[in-house]
Amino acid sequence: MRYALKHDDGGLDTTQTQLQQGKGLIFWYAKELDKSSLAKLTIKIESSFLFGEDVMFKWYCKNALQPAVRDFSQKTIKNEAMRLYLKYLKQLRNTFNAFNERVSLMSNIWYDVMTNNHYMCLIIHWIDEKWKIKKRIIGFIELVKQHRGNLIASKIQETSYNYNISDKIITILFDNASNNGLCHWKTKMRTFINFRCTTVSQ
Repeated sequence: MRYALKHDDGGLDTTQTQLQQGKGLIFWYAKELDKSSLAKLTIKIESSFLFGEDVMFKWYCKNALQPAVRDFSQKTIKNEAMRLYLKYLKQLRNTFNAFNERVSLMSNIWYDVMTNNHYMCLIIHWIDEKWKIKKRIIGFIELVKQHRGNLIASKIQETSYNYNISDKIITILFDNASNNGLCHWKTKMRTFINFRCTTVSQ
């Protein structure tokens, strides 16, 4: 159990930057690591950027973990989350630039009754050099207009160009909506054959 170092009089040292664990292990408080970790936690649990400003959360950190822990504002955590996103985006682009394997795309479109908007999530699947299937979300796109086939196709093209995968796509998976069928024919990156989805019942 981690705990704060104490003064001789038994009081907690609220200015120290160490944590001590059993068997003499020392843990140094690192502000940048704390900020990055809090941003990752906020993203992972899908919480608001205000999470780090919660009174009880700050109380828990200062009393149970580290008295010297810093408070981070909503803006700070938002900026850190964006920095992590751009870093990850660069890494993902470098990954796609480094291999010549084929990839498969899957498009999911849904309607949000709260905002009256349509959204498209574009997911990429590929097999790495160790023969393990990988998948990543490469696009989360708001379709401000009606999601016609030409609009869907243009968004897929734009995303594929951004990741330099337009010449590596082997399949694109949609549902059976008619506008998705039109999207197949309007995707000019290469010629795709449109197969309708089927179900088999016993």
